[in-house]
Amino acid sequence: MKGKVRFAKVDADSNKGLAQRFGVQGYPTIKYFNYGRKSSVSDAKPYESGRDAVSIKAFASDLLDKADIEPDLFELINQKTYEDNCKGTTICVISFLPNIYESNAAERNAYIATIKKVAKSNRAIPLTFFWLSAGDQLDLERSLNLGFGFPAMIAIAPSKDIVATMTGAFNKENSSNFIT
Repeated sequence: MKGKVRFAKVDADSNKGLAQRFGVQGYPTIKYFNYGRKSSVSDAKPYESGRDAVSIKAFASDLLDKADIEPDLFELINQKTYEDNCKGTTICVISFLPNIYESNAAERNAYIATIKKVAKSNRAIPLTFFWLSAGDQLDLERSLNLGFGFPAMIAIAPSKDIVATMTGAFNKENSSNFIT
């Protein structure tokens, strides 16, 4: 959830005043705040679900959905954008969209909206989404054998050095099935 949700850890034995302000009576205690500009101590709510990473991530994803926060979608304009955002155990999903000269702005925006819907519905999975215009990275397209047309989607697991290419129509259902 890095970059999406902020987590903080407090040693309540060393910070008794803070623990008292938040009404901590036992350990471990987890409190959360809903999305918003300012939060006060009175806005802290007790987290009462599972204490494992999967449960906490699912809960945080649900809060992001309720707040209608869009997941990040990076335009892949250079290698640095990729390296800064595609690292660790995340799976990087790259969509190659038709060049704007071969389509139009409405079509491009519809493809981007589809990617955002897929990202939002798969928020609990450690994914990072990118898009680029076909023809902007010809060497990359050739190395991935993407000569079959656009739009196209690939998924990369950088920690395992695995690349997969989606076959089928570029829509929310097919893209979500491909990712999962």
